[in-house]
Amino acid sequence: MTDIAGKFDVGRVDTSQGIVETTPVGGSLLVDDDGPTAAITDTGVTVTHDETAGVQADTDQAGAVPTVFATGDGLPATAIGWAQSAGAVVSTAGTAFGTDGAAATDSAVWSLTIPNLAGTDSGLNAISGADIILFVEEHNGEMIIVGREGGAAGAVVLAVSITQTGLLQVVQYGAVEHLPNTTADQTATMLDTAIQAVLTVTDADGDTHVDTEYIGDKVNIQDDGPTGEDIGTETLEEDDLANALSTGNNEDASVDAHTATIDLSDGVTSTGADAPLSYNLDDIDPDTVLPALLSKGEAVDYELTLDDASMGGADVIRAWVDKGGAGERLVFTFSVSSVGAATLTLNDQLDHAAGGGENTALLLAGGGTVSVIDFSAMLLILDADNDPLATEAGFLTYAVQDDVPVLTGGTESGSVDEDDLQTALSDGSDTGTNPLTATGDLSALVTAGTDEPAAWSLLVDTSGLPALSSKGVALSYAVVGDTLTATAGAITVFTLVLDGDGTYTYTQFDQLDHATGNGQSSLTIDFSSVVQAADYDDDTIGLPASTFEITVVDDISAIGPIANSTIDFASGESATKTLNGVIGADENNATNLSAAGTKTYTFTSYSGDTSGNAPAAVPGLLAELSSDATTVTYYVDGDGVAGFTAGDTKYYDVVLDQTNGTYTFSVYQNPPPAELNFDFDGFPSGKQIYGVFGAKDQGGVVDPDGPAILVFGEGVNLVTSGTKAGQAVVGGSAGHFVNSSNAQNSGTALAIDNQTTDSGEGMFIAYVDDPEADTIVVGVGSSSQLTTAYGDADYLNFAALMPSNGAEVDISQVTPNGSLVDLQITAYSAVVPVSGGTDADGVDTDAEAYAFLQNPLTGASQEDIVEVIVRDGGGTILEHWALTGGAYVAEVDDAVIDVDFIDDGSGNHSAIIYNAADNYSIEFITADEHNLALVENVDTDGDGFDIGGFNITEAQPTPDQKFDFTVQITDFDGDTDTASFSVSLDGTGLYDNDAVAGV
Repeated sequence: MTDIAGKFDVGRVDTSQGIVETTPVGGSLLVDDDGPTAAITDTGVTVTHDETAGVQADTDQAGAVPTVFATGDGLPATAIGWAQSAGAVVSTAGTAFGTDGAAATDSAVWSLTIPNLAGTDSGLNAISGADIILFVEEHNGEMIIVGREGGAAGAVVLAVSITQTGLLQVVQYGAVEHLPNTTADQTATMLDTAIQAVLTVTDADGDTHVDTEYIGDKVNIQDDGPTGEDIGTETLEEDDLANALSTGNNEDASVDAHTATIDLSDGVTSTGADAPLSYNLDDIDPDTVLPALLSKGEAVDYELTLDDASMGGADVIRAWVDKGGAGERLVFTFSVSSVGAATLTLNDQLDHAAGGGENTALLLAGGGTVSVIDFSAMLLILDADNDPLATEAGFLTYAVQDDVPVLTGGTESGSVDEDDLQTALSDGSDTGTNPLTATGDLSALVTAGTDEPAAWSLLVDTSGLPALSSKGVALSYAVVGDTLTATAGAITVFTLVLDGDGTYTYTQFDQLDHATGNGQSSLTIDFSSVVQAADYDDDTIGLPASTFEITVVDDISAIGPIANSTIDFASGESATKTLNGVIGADENNATNLSAAGTKTYTFTSYSGDTSGNAPAAVPGLLAELSSDATTVTYYVDGDGVAGFTAGDTKYYDVVLDQTNGTYTFSVYQNPPPAELNFDFDGFPSGKQIYGVFGAKDQGGVVDPDGPAILVFGEGVNLVTSGTKAGQAVVGGSAGHFVNSSNAQNSGTALAIDNQTTDSGEGMFIAYVDDPEADTIVVGVGSSSQLTTAYGDADYLNFAALMPSNGAEVDISQVTPNGSLVDLQITAYSAVVPVSGGTDADGVDTDAEAYAFLQNPLTGASQEDIVEVIVRDGGGTILEHWALTGGAYVAEVDDAVIDVDFIDDGSGNHSAIIYNAADNYSIEFITADEHNLALVENVDTDGDGFDIGGFNITEAQPTPDQKFDFTVQITDFDGDTDTASFSVSLDGTGLYDNDAVAGV
């Protein structure tokens, strides 16, 4: 059995009894052992890890990586994921352990190795393109295959291990390149020879056997592609444009809202394992995928430039209008940078839906609109192994918000002045100083923004215009095209023409009614409500109230200066002067013949005689203004009825001519005889030698320096020498005294001696001027002063005797009561005998006073009474006799009263009045002037009378008169102006000098 080749088994050795011979044979006895046989069977099972995040449908596993791959022992902290084969990739089928049987433990052990322990190429590449080199490394107490990027120092990309059940596990830490790209789910498989499965079997007596099998192709890495979602729409605002092409109305003060950058990575939900992504525009014609937009009505064309050096290497789309032509405009640029910044920048406006306001509906060249510009189809987003991100429609969109016109806050106004109206309808009061039309430009009120220019137009709705009128007729408005017309009935009052560029012309043809009586006021027409501006794509904006106004300045009437007039006080005289009135554009329709409408010229004030002359030239003169205030009538009441009536005496009137604009002052009467009225109130009681009475003005005030009457009895007897000189002689030779009494129906009356003038007694009444001293005049001197003066002729002085043609005696009462009395009136022209005085006409010495009182008729001549008028207490003429044609004729003849004229033999007549009663007045007129009257009682029945007053009909010249007037001119809408003038009447006699003070 020595050196016998082969093997054998010793089944049994038996020994038999024999000779026992011992010899060592151990070294020659060999027992050949039985060992195990390892055999690896390829099951066909593989392991595939999908790079896509999360557990995919392959052999990806959930949860933490197996312990052997755990971090902390030189492996990366984070894995993309891991996979484990669904079953054993290799099996031990065919493995035998021989007669020794399998070892109790670890009889079959799986492990992995690589052909070249210094580094074996896996056949895969990292996403960087570097080879993944496999190494056998110990981690977490186990030997695993680790794939590193580019070599031993490279980053761990993957790791592979095998379980003792033959399951193959793969952990992926980094992306694996899948090229050439086919789909985002393509598989990269490791080289079959890159990894060997090693099976080591051990039998019961420790014999081992190893078998290996290349299993690199069992490891698969499935590609991961990027995923994304729509980013959403970014909105740009045209109103942020500010360049040479467009300037927007950036009312929200946004900054750079005309450009927007979107980070395309915002639309990447996952880059996948094959990061980073690359961002580009696809090399396709953008005109085929982008919307056909318009800018100011012109088509937008697109130009694509890849890797544009002027844009930092970004891919760029430029949107042009008329590229290369005279009207070339760059509307916008869109760029995508290498880092995924997608930027759209507006350079000019885009046309939007008409009238949509700040909308985003962009007009298309073929009609219709789009709400966004969608660049999705132009994008090319790739991962590191060129897997594209699916950018479907809506992935990347931009909205462009329309710019709209805005108000600038400015205002526009114009003004016209109605006094410039020089048309067939109206003739203003001024010419050529102010424009009849107002022109201007509204363009500064609105900024059109990017969609320039603004187009202006008138709105047909005129309801916002003010309610105006012209000469009382309400205006109506109508808009036709570019013209607004305002009419009053059939008359065009004004027009407003508005051109599309915002220039306007306001033209006024007729007046507008202004506030009544408001002078040269202004009426404002607010046209804001009827104008609007529209930008290129018809976004409109109106104007707020008071933005566009036209002011119409009222034309006002003017009057004056008005010339004064001076005319003679004689019937038939008149004066006509212009009022210098200008009614202007607001003319009236009232005439002299018609009261309809407003009178142009009216009196606002008028006066009586303001000359200040006394006594008045026309006593009792009254004035009345007509109901239409165009005429002032001056009259003397003749019938006691209030107001000017047919029974009154019309002296003057002044009339305003509405047509010719003049006034006319007319005189209808000659000057009336002026009356100086004297009463005896205030005469001291008791018998007096004489009394002096001054004329009273209308206020009852006595003028001591004016006309007066000297009353004394017929037959005065004075002491002319000694201490009693000037006093009355007493005793039987005493003269007749003046005595006072209280009349029945009036004040103080005068009589001779015993309070009545008896038959045969007479009373002289002398007409004197400026009696001296003032204190001898009743109503001026005190009672004691008067009593002293009237008891001594030494006190009597007066400047002159005053002539007159007429006088009137008032009979206060007749005694006995109810009786009738006969009296005679004789008129004289007396002279004062000069006795040491200096005034031949007056009394200025005691001797002159004595002589005149005692013998007033010395040197006097009788004057012829040619007319007598008897009136009752009510002023009614009862008897009226006048010398006519050489004979006395009764013009009014009473059955009771009679008048007889007594000739003195030289043709001068006195008058006897028969049957005079209480309160009768007897007026007498002389042919020539007289200055002394004698009133005697010639009654044969013993009846007496006393005198209650005396009146002198003017013998002095008629004084000047002056009348003042204010005239108002009024136009149709009540504007007024006033001017004043005066008319003077030149008096008679010494006043007749063609001049009146103050005129």
